[in-house]
Amino acid sequence: MPKGAPIAATEGISKDIAINVQQVPIDPAAFEGIGVAEDGLRALCVSDQQGPGRELIAELLVALPAATTLRPRAADGEALLECRPIHAREPILLYLHGGGLAPEHPFPAAVHDALIVYKFLLQQGFDADRIIVGGDSAGGHLVLALTHLVRFMRIAQPAALVLISPVANMSRNAPSLALNGDFAGFPPTLIQGGSIELFIDDITELHAAISAQNPGSPDLAVLEAFTDMPHVFHGLAHRPEAKRATASIVHFIRRVAEMDS
Repeated sequence: MPKGAPIAATEGISKDIAINVQQVPIDPAAFEGIGVAEDGLRALCVSDQQGPGRELIAELLVALPAATTLRPRAADGEALLECRPIHAREPILLYLHGGGLAPEHPFPAAVHDALIVYKFLLQQGFDADRIIVGGDSAGGHLVLALTHLVRFMRIAQPAALVLISPVANMSRNAPSLALNGDFAGFPPTLIQGGSIELFIDDITELHAAISAQNPGSPDLAVLEAFTDMPHVFHGLAHRPEAKRATASIVHFIRRVAEMDS
């Protein structure tokens, strides 16, 4: 099957989406005053504008229950995989995986690409308050950095965040956008981690920082620490803790989607 072709599976259907960065323009001046990443973000924007037309590849997944629900509203099956809302107020999850682009593409290349994809979803017709952004490990750090970045640029922030074992504080070894920002008015945030993972102290501090800056919203940030579980234990699908954690994420996303619908 050629790359990018729709894939039917028991869990749903998927397709690679190519995003031409030149079709998602970003004004380099919008980064003025952001601090640690300003020069790098400006340079990346100029490079994209003057370059040959770089493409980002994102995988669009439509879970089987969603496909079943949405198909009657779509003109045909392909419409489900066009990465645009089938109906008004349709929610979508933007997931940023762990790992990264370095060393070939060092900081802040990953957050710049995440910004492009987020703006692409807005261009495609998704409302910001229907976009949930999630990520695991370094991807969780990227979610935080992206959220601070769009808030700085006065772009509408996402509806909610899901952070799975986030590497919340990378500033010890590298520049950071994730924790050098204002958490007041932050989106609802679900944070999950394992009690024995290396980053649990930073994860706890992140939850405390969000909660402290939003005293009027005590439930804005929820921390779920799973006893005796390691980093990104969600991959241990046979473990009951992984199943409970996944069920909690589903409940959180559904609650946010229903609240804002």
